[in-house]
Amino acid sequence: MKIGITESSYRVYPKEIRYQKMKEHGFTCADYGMSNTEVAPYTLDDAEFDAYLTEERRLAEDAGIVISQVHGPWRWPPQDATEEDRAERMEKMKFSIRVTAQLGCKNWIVHPIMPYGINELGTDDAQKTWDLNV
Repeated sequence: MKIGITESSYRVYPKEIRYQKMKEHGFTCADYGMSNTEVAPYTLDDAEFDAYLTEERRLAEDAGIVISQVHGPWRWPPQDATEEDRAERMEKMKFSIRVTAQLGCKNWIVHPIMPYGINELGTDDAQKTWDLNV
């Protein structure tokens, strides 16, 4: 059995030792988060993209950590109401699949748009969120 944690929980450490710290703390695999589309690797050009993710993969492998899944982008509040919003999100989704492959990971996770909190269940806001997901 593998025990994992999201690598973003370890971003308090410098990139060079992040995966080593995970291993020291007893983890064997990591989820790689792609929810923030305003930062690297989304903001990198092709050459920077390859170098960034090659290093990320090497650091994980050197520490004995497997990238077990990559989480695709999702946003709150939902920004998928228009055709343009959905097209832009689809491009980000495709990009995160490229990241998944570059990291040597076989599992890509996509999250539906989720209402936050139990208070929204059964309300118009929850129904709007459901409709956007459909």
